[in-house]
Amino acid sequence: MSRLFVATIVALAACADRGGPTTTKPVDHATDVKDVKDATGATGQGTEGTAMASVTITSAGERPGRPPLIRLLVNVTASNPGSDQSWVLISSKLPGGSGGVDKLEQLSAPGGVAIGRFLGTGGFYAVALAPGAKLTIKNLEIGWWNDGDAQTPPPIEVRTGTGVSLGGADIATWFDGNPAVKGTVEVDADKAEHTRSKRADGDREVPVQVSGGQTTQITVQ
Repeated sequence: MSRLFVATIVALAACADRGGPTTTKPVDHATDVKDVKDATGATGQGTEGTAMASVTITSAGERPGRPPLIRLLVNVTASNPGSDQSWVLISSKLPGGSGGVDKLEQLSAPGGVAIGRFLGTGGFYAVALAPGAKLTIKNLEIGWWNDGDAQTPPPIEVRTGTGVSLGGADIATWFDGNPAVKGTVEVDADKAEHTRSKRADGDREVPVQVSGGQTTQITVQ
């Protein structure tokens, strides 16, 4: 069974650490933080920013899973038109968790692309985009625990930011080499190779903190 959905999000690259859906209209810079609305009328928190990063997610089908697990496949395109490096974190399971992470499984694809799959109650995929970079990842798998036999997936959480720390350490230190993607690249997650694993000290989950960015919940259409 295939579900088609398209969700485009625009996130300010220098915003509050957490918030809801953003707007494509200018934020009132007279205040540091204010409620804004997106095209659907949902409200969230936004702050003054100097650039915007965007992420588009579309359905690419499903893989068989043991009920109630549905293994969604999605195509993700992330663009960074700003002058600073930007991180994009995409929840790897639905509904998303609010906890930490305890392990990295690094996936490497042609073109020097490093995709971080972080495991834990707050598991997510992470990619870093150099200024001007655009990355498309095809067939990225998201686990949907559909206990209520819903017809459509719940909202997907996407976080963008100029910095990410895991237990106080720069997320980049978990990767093998510089993970920043440069230029315009398209990769297939099915063809990416598992090249590195790293566990948190004591195999205990560490908290995730995103700075200079925005958190957005996207309703699956």
